[in-house]
Amino acid sequence: MTNENLMLILYPIIKVRLKNNQKSIIKEILKISEDQLDEIFKSDNLKDYKLEKNRIKIKSKKETIEIFLNAKKIVENVDFSIKSIERLIDLGKILEIDKNETGFDFDIYDSENINHFEFIRSVRNFSLIAAAVGFLPIVPISDYTLLVLIQLGLLSKIANIYNFKLDVKGFLKMIFTTLGTGLILKTFSKILYSFIPVLGWGINAAVAYAGTYAIGILAKRYIEEEGEMTAEKIKSIWKKSFDDGKKEFLSLKNIILKKKDDLIKEIYKFKNKNYDKKENIKEEFDEDDDKDKSVDVKVKKKKKNDKD
Repeated sequence: MTNENLMLILYPIIKVRLKNNQKSIIKEILKISEDQLDEIFKSDNLKDYKLEKNRIKIKSKKETIEIFLNAKKIVENVDFSIKSIERLIDLGKILEIDKNETGFDFDIYDSENINHFEFIRSVRNFSLIAAAVGFLPIVPISDYTLLVLIQLGLLSKIANIYNFKLDVKGFLKMIFTTLGTGLILKTFSKILYSFIPVLGWGINAAVAYAGTYAIGILAKRYIEEEGEMTAEKIKSIWKKSFDDGKKEFLSLKNIILKKKDDLIKEIYKFKNKNYDKKENIKEEFDEDDDKDKSVDVKVKKKKKNDKD
């Protein structure tokens, strides 16, 4: 394989700082030596590489498709980010790869499809991290807010995908209130504050996954309807999405169990990185609960005075 063709294949990840395990994956896919790979990535030409039709010299359509599919395989296994996917799309366009030849089950040249693809990928990834929380054997009771942090991160990502101005904390609080005072927080705190066997942790992981999944689906529907959603609709979407999330968890359980230790390592990193932020969020939610209780007390007193 020529260096020019290798550059085409590696174009989608040229901005990625590769780790050793990622380099190993690329070598395996392309069947090239480490020296050849290092030579390409150390090349000044690659840093400023631009896709130009006139510099591409491919002998056949079969070779063109092979180059694209190798690039796709590398993106999927090395850096499955939206930026790499966008560069893969640029490669497909200049190689004149038809939408039915890309290996994707949707039209990658349609921006709406790409947004939906990134949405599904984000919901799944954040839900997997939430599932790891369910596997934690011993955690302090205050760590129920880890799930809140994960969900806030998911909401921010979804808002960015659809370029929608969303008050993520406000949205999450609204969902909590609509579904019942403290219902989700109580559910998640029970998930975390658990000392049951591994099977029990698996059940907890399923609930954490499904809850985060449902919040992601609700956020997308909220954006689509520009914030106009009734309480009844929110409850209906939540119920269906939560059930769908549990089913998806079951379909992924073998992958999750296989990667459980890696997921737990990630959640501990997440926890240490966000300790101060976690405490601030807990205080904000506790303050809101106190305000709600205060309002309830005032309303009850007013009603009693009115009766007197």
